Amino acid sequence: YTLFMQQSDVIFSLPFNDSWTVFWGGDSLEQNHHHTTKSQKYAFDFIVTDAERKFFRTNGSVNEDYYSYGREVLSPADGEIIEVVNGLRDSKPKELNNFSFIGNYTMIKHNKNTYSVLGHLKQNSIGVKAGDIVKSGDVLAHCGNSGYTTDPHLHFHVQDSSIFAKVDYEYNLIEIAKAKKVYFTKLKVNNKLVDNYSPIRGDIVCRE
Repeated sequence: YTLFMQQSDVIFSLPFNDSWTVFWGGDSLEQNHHHTTKSQKYAFDFIVTDAERKFFRTNGSVNEDYYSYGREVLSPADGEIIEVVNGLRDSKPKELNNFSFIGNYTMIKHNKNTYSVLGHLKQNSIGVKAGDIVKSGDVLAHCGNSGYTTDPHLHFHVQDSSIFAKVDYEYNLIEIAKAKKVYFTKLKVNNKLVDNYSPIRGDIVCRE
């Protein structure tokens, strides 16, 4: 039943090795503030926390205070890199870059209707380029704080098209890409081994 819900023949693994907390994730607006955006309805925001669920050391005034900042970001599945943005600066915590919502990011084509997006990556940390073939678990980049984001974290979602939107003849925006719900394979959730699971807000997750 879970595999039927997966909506995809792509097998996804978590895009990191160590333990991260799901800051936003789930099927409701209460669990997931991405829920009202068609292409990001099932998106995740992952952040590294300490034992007290704090995001940062000291006072969190610089990115280097944050546990997430600089952590490795991995390819969640086999595919082809089709887009990379690498040169946007990392914003200071609580200062938003309104000119680029997703910040530095990679888009991976897994098949003709499955594309994953990993965003808010650290400036100049992306080690792949468009056209590269990647395998699940390959290191892509490092977590940053680029784009429209208040704190260093990793944004991840999967959509069914590489095109976000188009406009009609009156220049009305028409969203094209639709979100795909992701069930990750072989992971630990709150220290328990599970398979084919879609994390929700508050879960602490890592690869098996």
